[in-house]
Amino acid sequence: CFVAVGGGSVGVFSGFLASIYHRGVDFIQCPSTWLAAIDSSHGGKTALNVLNFKNQIGTFYPAKQIIVSKSLLSHQSPSQAMGEITKTILLSGKNSRLRNFLDKNWPANFDNVWTNVVDFIKVKNNYVKKDPTEKKRERFKLNLGHTVGHALEKIYEIPHSEAVLRGVIFAVTWSVKKKYSHLRILQVLIHYLEINNFFLNELPKRPISEFEKALLKDKKRTGKEINFVFLKNFKAVIKKVTVQDILNELKNQGLAVVPNSGKTNEVRTVSAPRSGKSSSESAGRAKPPEKRSSELDKPTAGGKVPASRLGSEAPRRAASELDSASKPKRHSR
Repeated sequence: CFVAVGGGSVGVFSGFLASIYHRGVDFIQCPSTWLAAIDSSHGGKTALNVLNFKNQIGTFYPAKQIIVSKSLLSHQSPSQAMGEITKTILLSGKNSRLRNFLDKNWPANFDNVWTNVVDFIKVKNNYVKKDPTEKKRERFKLNLGHTVGHALEKIYEIPHSEAVLRGVIFAVTWSVKKKYSHLRILQVLIHYLEINNFFLNELPKRPISEFEKALLKDKKRTGKEINFVFLKNFKAVIKKVTVQDILNELKNQGLAVVPNSGKTNEVRTVSAPRSGKSSSESAGRAKPPEKRSSELDKPTAGGKVPASRLGSEAPRRAASELDSASKPKRHSR
């Protein structure tokens, strides 16, 4: 019997070894990180990275038992798994208790996340039960934020959860632009990150060719197309897009630049919380969303988005453009 005590990398690697050793032996997971506790330990995916690209070899091999221990998790903050926490909240459905993190501004602190840890796990397991080995594409929906997130993780060598969180913001912004989701969801998402003291730090610009190389290694790619996960008002939807479509949107959102183009797009990603004053304190405390939680699923007519609520140049610009586009235009006679 293999027993894995550690984070996500330890768990998926140990699971892979267990799946091939003597053609499969029992395997027990004891996650010691929040990312592993609410996400990677569940669902049976095992993996190895190859040539620095994510999860190129792996099996489906569920653990015989998963032990989620409060004492093992007590040494770290859930903020280290903010990418997976945010993704799970967005995929939990509008009637889920987890929506309170957004609707009622619950902070994603240790007590709140631990109290709801079973609900976080259930969200993933509900998708896995419908499609254990990703044959029906239902399980693909758990990859919200991961297509671009994996590219950011590879290019900038940043932690997985940070990269996923930035990928989630990218996907939600694109979803709003495609009118799959309402602008209000993007506004509430950025506000939620702000009250949890998350900041977007500038990263060096990188040529778009690096993003293209990473996207071509995406496991969801078939030929020139990728099964991209969008958000449709707290439900995931999968749409086929081309690699070029994603590259174009990366440029539009300021995450990639074309060499010698003369453009000054900034590349940004999400960083872990830091001590000291939050952005809301330094720029005037952010006001809570004006609409009540029951209205988050309804279309919004717009209203200016306070800069402090968005916290990033690319989401701020996209939200402002979408906000303006949603308003009726006046025509002179």
